[in-house]
Amino acid sequence: MRRFFSKKLTEAFQSSQRGSSVEPGSSSDSWRAGLCPPCSILSNVPKALAQWDKGWQFDRKNPIIRRRDRWPGLPNLASSGRAGCGFCRLVHQGFHVRGESGPRDRDSSSPYTGDVDIRVLMIMARDHRILGIYVEITGPNTLWERPLSVASISFIPSCSNPLGKGMFFQNPAQTQVLTAKNVAFLRKSILACLSNCHPPRAADFIPSRLLDLQSVPLDGTLRLVITSELAPAESQAIRYAALSYCWGEAADASTQSVTTARNIHERRRSIACGTLSPVIRDAVSACVSLQIRHLWIDCLCILQGSESSARADWEAESERMTDIFRGSFLTICTPSSTSCNQGFLLRDPQPSIKITTSSSLLPSSPNLEYNITQLSRNLCFSHFDRYYAYERDYSESRWSERAWVLQEDRFSTRKVIFGPSLLHFRCPNGSHCENGVSSHTEADEFQDGAALGNLTFTSFNVAVSNFATRAITNSNDRLPAMAGFARDVFLKTGSDYVAGLWRKNIHRDLMFGVQETTATMEQRIAELRSRGCAPSSVPSWSWLAHTLPLNQSRRVISYSVFPDKAEYEGIWFNIRRKGKSQFGDIEFASIFLRTHMVAMPFITDSVTGSILDFPLHPGLSYSDERDPDRPYALNYTFDIDFHHRFLPYQYGQGMELALVGSEDDFNFYGLVLLPAGMPGRYYRIGRFRFAEGYHGRQSLLAKFPWNIKTVEVL
Repeated sequence: MRRFFSKKLTEAFQSSQRGSSVEPGSSSDSWRAGLCPPCSILSNVPKALAQWDKGWQFDRKNPIIRRRDRWPGLPNLASSGRAGCGFCRLVHQGFHVRGESGPRDRDSSSPYTGDVDIRVLMIMARDHRILGIYVEITGPNTLWERPLSVASISFIPSCSNPLGKGMFFQNPAQTQVLTAKNVAFLRKSILACLSNCHPPRAADFIPSRLLDLQSVPLDGTLRLVITSELAPAESQAIRYAALSYCWGEAADASTQSVTTARNIHERRRSIACGTLSPVIRDAVSACVSLQIRHLWIDCLCILQGSESSARADWEAESERMTDIFRGSFLTICTPSSTSCNQGFLLRDPQPSIKITTSSSLLPSSPNLEYNITQLSRNLCFSHFDRYYAYERDYSESRWSERAWVLQEDRFSTRKVIFGPSLLHFRCPNGSHCENGVSSHTEADEFQDGAALGNLTFTSFNVAVSNFATRAITNSNDRLPAMAGFARDVFLKTGSDYVAGLWRKNIHRDLMFGVQETTATMEQRIAELRSRGCAPSSVPSWSWLAHTLPLNQSRRVISYSVFPDKAEYEGIWFNIRRKGKSQFGDIEFASIFLRTHMVAMPFITDSVTGSILDFPLHPGLSYSDERDPDRPYALNYTFDIDFHHRFLPYQYGQGMELALVGSEDDFNFYGLVLLPAGMPGRYYRIGRFRFAEGYHGRQSLLAKFPWNIKTVEVL
């Protein structure tokens, strides 16, 4: 879809350029240069910077250009573009093609229409190089002082003239990615990493199979090698690259060239490059250009298919993803490719305009031409300083939304990122871009084997919070796609791992919160009861039950509650795994919990004692009737989108609270359970918190008629 929009926008822009003309009779130099008076500031970049620069990287209150218009049509901007302003035309068409619109306020999902402000900001690096031009459309906000953000679009200025690069601009991106200049840039970056921060080390791990590319330059063929058959000296000298990419939709994935139990012997003899998918051919070309002889790709180095031998091989190799990507000399990442049938070495041209700027800093060249090129997605302002170029390419890609990529990205030490806009090299100490922008990065705790001793259950939970929103074609692969993280934490903690949770940390892991899901209470209850009374492969007490569908990217799982100790008397697990790995997929799982339980309390009339005829508010505080000045609170957080934050009585009737853990003697936590239709069996429907600042544990047990029960949570 991104490529379709880019092509359509380019065609629309070229068409409008051919049909536009300068306003007749205009004597303004800026109009003759293709800019309206407000946009003419772009033809004098030093003046724009002097007008704008107040010591910050961006200044929302003092944009370099500001104008009024109407959303969504932006008629004033369109009129200026038709009159001859290239920048107005570029901005208008960018918004028109993308059709972006934001909600009017937090309680409404309807698109905004009405008067808007258009603000143009320059985003600066610390060395006063221009990182980007950010165009934001804002409307009035009745709830907050800050204007309502309606839509935004980003542009990047670049200049191929060495004088311009020395002054303000970045290097322009190339349509052909593997130019001699870019190959030299990558080799220089890799060498600097090896020399300064991550020196080469003896290969303590190599994958079971690798692709040998030695014959590719000669006859266009490669072959599959079994690394256990190599001589020790040869295997120790291996430096291999690993490919991180998208298979794509089922139709694309079905065309992928794969290794099976039937053709593995043939592939060990020879594989013609012409039989491989475009993304794999490009990966081979990249390795040849960088003089890397061996390459690991999942579809060719892991047996594919439904046979028992293929499933066993896939299970064993998927658990070793940690070692495969952590041990790779280089990981090739492909944000610019959306499927195996789309390569990444040829970029689509992006809509752009040329502007001539003058500067007293350039006496020998008073006029300097630079490009303003459209980008397809805006970024959070906090990223503009250090990560602007990389985060732009990363965040707008389908590759970054894949569940499997989380491991591949975080375990890799050196990465070459073929982005939609730019080429990047990253290692734990720095990030470098083909346009000349560099920044410092921080090491990931999963990247360095020496740092694994510091891994905790919290490390895993942070990874889960990111993973739960990622796309995966086969929902049964969610646990295998996290197996690398799980194995690392297991080696550090020695804890049993059950359906994505940890036995030694279960009183904390059970307290995850569910945020921003789309289900209503009615839908969630219906979905749970449709499972019947048997254990499931996606138990309600695991985060596995709360991942979003394919291609949705919102936060789902959070860990904001951390009980210090368990408050149950006993907990047991009932689990059947599909394979031999404790980190792989499961057939079913449930937990048996023995703890204090009580029916969900409702508000009652202080005189009659009857249940009041209004819903229960999850955040309502209750007062102690024996001492009204000492309140206590019982808070509920349900596993649904609680938009109105009320639980009608008919839904809460029959629910029970099960005590799980405590933070101290005054804050207690547990599960809200929904009866499953069979005595003693329940589903998780939410969590609760009980806070009592004076009487603590004694008050907790005295407030409600708790009973110790043993229940099975499905």
